[in-house]
Amino acid sequence: MKKLTKTLSLVLVVAMVLSLCVIGAAATFTDNSKVTTDYSEAVGIMTDLAVVKGYPDGSFKPAGTLTRAEACVLMANMTLGTASAAALAPTTVSFKDVPASFWGYKYVEYCYQCGYIAGTGNGNFTPGATLTGYQWALMLMRILGYDMTSLTTGNWQINTAKVYYAADTQFSKVAISGAAVTRETASQMAYDALFASTNKTTGYPVYLRTYNAAGSAYTDTLIKTYSSLTDAAAATTALNNGAGYTANATAGANVKYYYYGTETTSSGTGTLAYTVFGVTKNETAADAYGRPATAYTVAAYTAKKNATVAASYGWNALTASKTVAGAPVATYTTAVSASELYKTLGYAAIIDAAGSKVTTTAPTPGYLKADMTVDATNNITVSAKAVTLGGAGVVTEIYATSTANHYMVVQIRPTLAKVASVSNVAATATAGAYTKYSIAGMDCRVYSTVVDKTQDITNVTFSGTVAKGDFVMIYGNPTAGYTVNAVKTVSGAVTGYASATNSWTIGGTAYPQTTAAIFSSAANGTIAATATSATYALDTYGNVVGSIDLGVTNYVFVLAVDSASYLNTTTNKITTTAVATAIMTDGTLNTIKVYTGTTVNVGDIDTTTANNQTVGLYTYKINPTTGQYVLTYVSNQLKPTANTGKIVKGDPTLISNTLYANSETKYYVATFNSATTTYTGVTTFVGYANVTSMNVPTNAAAIDVNGDGIAEVVFLDTTAAVGATANYVYVTGSYSSDGVTNTYDVIVNGTSDKMALTNAGGTVLTPGLYTISAGVGTPVTVTADQAVVLATGAGVDGKYGATLKYFTYNNGLLSGCATVDGTYSVACGVAASTPVYTFANGACTTSTAEALSGTTGSVIVMAVNSTGTAVQAIYVVA
Repeated sequence: MKKLTKTLSLVLVVAMVLSLCVIGAAATFTDNSKVTTDYSEAVGIMTDLAVVKGYPDGSFKPAGTLTRAEACVLMANMTLGTASAAALAPTTVSFKDVPASFWGYKYVEYCYQCGYIAGTGNGNFTPGATLTGYQWALMLMRILGYDMTSLTTGNWQINTAKVYYAADTQFSKVAISGAAVTRETASQMAYDALFASTNKTTGYPVYLRTYNAAGSAYTDTLIKTYSSLTDAAAATTALNNGAGYTANATAGANVKYYYYGTETTSSGTGTLAYTVFGVTKNETAADAYGRPATAYTVAAYTAKKNATVAASYGWNALTASKTVAGAPVATYTTAVSASELYKTLGYAAIIDAAGSKVTTTAPTPGYLKADMTVDATNNITVSAKAVTLGGAGVVTEIYATSTANHYMVVQIRPTLAKVASVSNVAATATAGAYTKYSIAGMDCRVYSTVVDKTQDITNVTFSGTVAKGDFVMIYGNPTAGYTVNAVKTVSGAVTGYASATNSWTIGGTAYPQTTAAIFSSAANGTIAATATSATYALDTYGNVVGSIDLGVTNYVFVLAVDSASYLNTTTNKITTTAVATAIMTDGTLNTIKVYTGTTVNVGDIDTTTANNQTVGLYTYKINPTTGQYVLTYVSNQLKPTANTGKIVKGDPTLISNTLYANSETKYYVATFNSATTTYTGVTTFVGYANVTSMNVPTNAAAIDVNGDGIAEVVFLDTTAAVGATANYVYVTGSYSSDGVTNTYDVIVNGTSDKMALTNAGGTVLTPGLYTISAGVGTPVTVTADQAVVLATGAGVDGKYGATLKYFTYNNGLLSGCATVDGTYSVACGVAASTPVYTFANGACTTSTAEALSGTTGSVIVMAVNSTGTAVQAIYVVA
């Protein structure tokens, strides 16, 4: 396949594409940009393994030359590992110009004793001379164990090239010559040798395996490669029977020779990379974004030998691996036209749906078509010129596949989100200190200290300064890590839209609208030509994303609906309309006129749907002519679990693993007067640390404007519409009898009294709340929904929560707890004037709810309306 040049739609794409490589190659040198793209992966991996090192000033100098002494360092590192190579201590001096005082003496001596190098004549090695491509190839073939005796016949350079190119197909990546080899070229050739399979039919290697003292790990060193399996087996037997060696040693300082005769090349274990460093690679892998990649993994036995090996390489310590994405043949950040695809990829090109992927915060198979829908089934034939890809703000990368003229597409879409919180977490004995950023529900961490390399891992890269409350573009996932870019903003009135360029005129300037960014709340962040002056976010490429004036001003929480008549001053006629009692987003209680169409229909105040919903969360627009609110029910409102759910003081959880509160969340709780059957106000709590614990009522909603998982406002209607008031009488349990009629001590109308009552069953009445049927003295037990008994041991009543004994009143809310020092939970909303009847020592005293302050009794009964939603009286029996 022909090699294509990367095409960029915008220069700005470079910054973003580079930042996508969360796990990349050659990311440590100051002159990284000077490393040839084709060699960057090899330079990165060889640097990770410390086979190749940079200079003290932080540079790599890729175009610099490699000396003969430096080549010996590389070969020693490749065959022994860096630690063992550094520990070499030879006792012989083989070259006059490489004395024991020479900085690279031990490396040169080791390579000479192994047969990897030869001198330059007259007993010299000439360590400072530059190395040619032929010389470096010859040395690499020797360390791989290839038989190079044929070099003595004919031209040694030609013979070396023949063996080099035939040894492994990957060696053909570098064209060797008699010119000085550069540092980046030498790194690529060393990388090729490190991962070249030694299990070829042209060579069967014999290794020396050395065990540690515990026998739990070993190191393999290549001795020689033989041309036949028979020769390798015979040599192994002879070596293992030699003096000083134990054939089957597994512990101590004993060693064993062995040969590879059955392993397959696909396993990746017949390489120096594996035998020395324990590293295998998979060239058909994909990175966390779905891009074709090479995956490097540290083998289990090496990790066992050195548990921190992956971390010491700078790799993912959790998986002991590193994934390096390949280079795309083309990259775009705007829509890719069919003609552009045709021009760049050629007439016969096909975009394969299989293998292509769209990545937001979670990968999605397929590719994005022109209309931004995902196609996971149909291939694109470029010559048809019928389909375009991607869109403004989408990073669209095209990769070649192993099949000629077939390509796959990887596209990355960021999300616009608000930084919900930034907190610093101190170090502990088991974990390092870090700064935690909560963004769109993602846990992004930047570690300042490391205690445990397997868990103290920074997983986010920032572009620009980011603080709490800021809006950002975020993309990535837990595997790849996250990239967060601070957004630019533009303010002004939206005065027009151009369909040809898909751009909005904001403050007099046209900005293309992104087709990439997902606003993390689908109901917000939009752009409208009728908008007044507002602030809008721009993505990395200057595309407008959406409004970030995310105040919650266009919501109302409806508590009740009725109809009302008023004088229309425009028509001078009486107009009847629906009115709603609602909590506004500033926490005030308001009565608003609701537009319901041509007729009043209080059963359906939402004219956009037919859901007959009269209470709950709505968005609104105001009709400028009538001043009426045009309401739209928020059917997908974030709603804390009704009845069974709880809001607990000090607990930020609203909906488990979905929605949370923070120190700025406002809780608005409606207060209700059961006597007048009207809503009287709103109690406000700010922050989850300050809210009173309460059960979540049926009518409840939360607003998460920017979709960051943090609610700005929580609405709670603890009291619904009130039913008819019952004629209650509380029977205390004491009575006298004349043998015919039982006269009971009762509480009625706020006073203690005696009343002759007849039980329909003829038995004695038990203590409790009753109504009197038509005044004839026959009591009817109040249903469970109308009389909630709260007493020690009474259990859960199913309506207002667990057993409550101690009551207190707090600004419209009746709260209680089971123990005097317990956490109070809201039972319901009551009016301050709700009557409280306390019966003690045969007498009844009357007070109101606002006087309750830790009031206790052996039995507490709440008389509620027929629907069990409003408290009409409270009975306390001491």
